[in-house]
Amino acid sequence: MRILLLGVLVNLALVGHSTAWTSHPQPFPSGEATVVHAYHCWADQYCHYTTGSEWEAEIQDAVQAWNEAGSNFRFQTRGSRADDDPCRNTSEHIFVILSDLSPEHVCPQDRPIRGTLYAAFQYGSGWGRLYVNTIALTYSTLPQLLLLHELGHALGLGHPNEAGQTVDAVMNTGNLNELLSYSTLQLDDIEGAQAIWGVRHIKRRLENPGNGKHYSGIGVISGWQCAEGRLTIRFNDGPLIPLAYGTERTDTRQECGHTTTGFVSIYNWARLGDGQHIAVLYNNGVEVVRSRFTVGTAGTDFVEGVQTSVTVQNFPEAGDQQLFEWNQNTQHMEMVSPHRPHVTATGSQSPGATLENPGHELNYSGIGVISGWKCAAVRLTARINGGTPIPLLYGNERQDTQPVCGHTATGFIAIYNWGRLGDGQHEVVVYDGEVEFARSTFTVGTTGEVFLRGAEALVTVRGIPFAGQTMDFRWVENSQHLEMAGRGVEPPSTGGFGIEMVLIPAGTFQMGSPASEPGRDSFEEPVHQVTIRQPFYLGKYEVTQAQWRAVMGTNPSRFSNCDTCPVDSVSWNDIQVFLEELNRKEQVHTYRMPTEAEWEYAARAGTSTAYNFGAEERQLGRYAWYADNAGGRTHPVGGKRPNAFGLYDVHGNASEWVQDCWNEKYTGAPTDGGAWLTGRCNIRVLRGGSWNSHARSLRSADRSRDLTRDSHEGQSGFRLARSVN
Repeated sequence: MRILLLGVLVNLALVGHSTAWTSHPQPFPSGEATVVHAYHCWADQYCHYTTGSEWEAEIQDAVQAWNEAGSNFRFQTRGSRADDDPCRNTSEHIFVILSDLSPEHVCPQDRPIRGTLYAAFQYGSGWGRLYVNTIALTYSTLPQLLLLHELGHALGLGHPNEAGQTVDAVMNTGNLNELLSYSTLQLDDIEGAQAIWGVRHIKRRLENPGNGKHYSGIGVISGWQCAEGRLTIRFNDGPLIPLAYGTERTDTRQECGHTTTGFVSIYNWARLGDGQHIAVLYNNGVEVVRSRFTVGTAGTDFVEGVQTSVTVQNFPEAGDQQLFEWNQNTQHMEMVSPHRPHVTATGSQSPGATLENPGHELNYSGIGVISGWKCAAVRLTARINGGTPIPLLYGNERQDTQPVCGHTATGFIAIYNWGRLGDGQHEVVVYDGEVEFARSTFTVGTTGEVFLRGAEALVTVRGIPFAGQTMDFRWVENSQHLEMAGRGVEPPSTGGFGIEMVLIPAGTFQMGSPASEPGRDSFEEPVHQVTIRQPFYLGKYEVTQAQWRAVMGTNPSRFSNCDTCPVDSVSWNDIQVFLEELNRKEQVHTYRMPTEAEWEYAARAGTSTAYNFGAEERQLGRYAWYADNAGGRTHPVGGKRPNAFGLYDVHGNASEWVQDCWNEKYTGAPTDGGAWLTGRCNIRVLRGGSWNSHARSLRSADRSRDLTRDSHEGQSGFRLARSVN
């Protein structure tokens, strides 16, 4: 029996040609296409209030993945009002609609779809179920479609209306990107279809690296899956990494019916380098989850020979302070107990085995691992302070043990929250069966909480990676550590100007905004890939009035009674004079303006959402001074939260001039991060929005063309950049 397996999006162009599952979303045929998320607009609301941002973000990620695979898609969000009709003026070769509307709202009969409708779907009642919208197909040239619920019946998986079956089970995970990555698959028998379907629909979660999360140092690849399988993971386009399965996860009992569901592997994130990365998880060779995340490094895979500490003020709450010190084994800054005892006990190791974490006489905090290696093992457990045995998963890949053990499947590991132990000295003993083979005495530092929520910190630590250098660390809640934010904020510049710069890593990003982003303009299209090939320095803060006065001897600002506020009312031409004078006086570094691409790359800091903290406009006041909270003026720099690169006020306060000439669209724009110096060069670009801007103008992709290069407006300021020598 031959059947056609259709997931949520269907690539009919491949019918009869694709004979195997592919792990990457299939590229659609060449030519442009529009992926439209059509939705209903209630009479008393603006359309973008009803879209459901969690769905749009996932759909947008899938569209980006298709484009990376060779397609050329735009993503639009359209409402049901007449002026938002997604079927009008449509001439693209391919047209896809995701809808929570009835068919007549999507494409009425008097406005049929032009081109090819590949699939139209309707979100059912309560967003809990997904239905194929078959009525709309009568208005298209779609030749055939196997209904999803009929497929479920054929595979014995139940009907979508039955709670907990087929689509419900997947939709409730919230991973729409997984659904969108289905491709057309032609199979020779029903058993093959059941096998693929079963792999895709097992309940699971990839927790680390999590989508949108930040990592550094030695950490874990971890998550859970209800059914055992051959789990592997790939970073970017690198080799597959096997993951050991079967760690104890008591929190999955309700989801899975049992608790030996965890998978884990220890990993040195510094191997990936600074910037954004993609992780793809496979089960039995089939892609099941992917995530995008960022990594901060010290510019080396492993920092050695460093002893340093830092006291973080106002952490975890205002008026508090917490001491952190460097742990070489974990490559993190770990919390230290204010009453840490001196360790006097002796550690031990047996031949052919090493307990690496917790290391003897070392200090730990947050989420960590019990880990090491053993050449041969039967059943490994650990006891902390004589407590309940903790099962250790054995068989992780350890290439470094080949010379000693003659093989590499020697690693053992278990994830552990050191905060459960409380402050002070503790002892761990590791056993194989009933035989002890290693022990260590270590200390733990906590804030008094087993898991600290809602805290924030960004601190500069001196002496990392080498003496005389500095590194920015920020608090990461999911790991409960201070983790490397990137290669450092330089100390204030010489010459007495106090200019602090953040090293922005090289990387690739998508510049511009998708058509679905609320508030966007056509100036921000087309979305295009830009590669920043060399790291560069960017001002941690906008240039202040005091810094301008120190260089120029004057203060042109409209709000001139605030030395720590950004300088305002400066023209693009004024800044050229400032740069010439600053470089002449300092005679150490050569400062410049950032290019528009550099600015957006640094502002986004690895994100693809409207703002560098996500898509929720209601969070904006925590990161920006703008029309809703600024009170009609600028404010001291650094008063709001920074982005993931440690940059302050990239949203709001003062709009920021960049080098580039104005062009109406990005067609023909540089893709190497360089300045675009052709176009309407009497007009230069402003980015970031200001104290006087509404939320839409603070988006990472927003561009302003309102001012000529010699205009002096109270909203306009700038941020310095410098190339790495």
